[in-house]
Amino acid sequence: MQFATRREEAGSLILPAPPKTRLSATENARKEVLECGGNAQLLEARLCQVTSSMRALLRSNSELEEALQTDPNDPDFLEAVAENRLTLRRQGHLAASLVRELQARGSNVDLEDDIEKIIIELNEEALASAAAPSSQTTTEEGNSHSVGNGQGETADSGGLYL
Repeated sequence: MQFATRREEAGSLILPAPPKTRLSATENARKEVLECGGNAQLLEARLCQVTSSMRALLRSNSELEEALQTDPNDPDFLEAVAENRLTLRRQGHLAASLVRELQARGSNVDLEDDIEKIIIELNEEALASAAAPSSQTTTEEGNSHSVGNGQGETADSGGLYL
């Protein structure tokens, strides 16, 4: 748990920090673009970070899916794969937004073929899962949350790497 410190005349009082604001994938992408201040070099650097992270998540998911062949009902592996796929969708959205912003600023940049393919596959998967009922996953805290239709996405958590 994060804590914020507030000093008063009688001494120090430690209060829990307010919860982080949850952003949709679109809002998160917009925020990231704004944080770069329109600087093309920063936008390109962020794009490189995002695409590198996406590739790492894909490698991790491949390894997790191999492990799931031995133990197909491992709840930790199943949850990690689902969270990675959600993070990949968010990062794909961010990568596409960064490319659009760079192109609008006159940069001759485009998504690399493998990243574009990943984004297309994840979007198709998201559309298919939006049409189907979403599955329920339980977090470590015992809270149940929906995984599957991508509604109410939050800021990038970074995914789970193996």
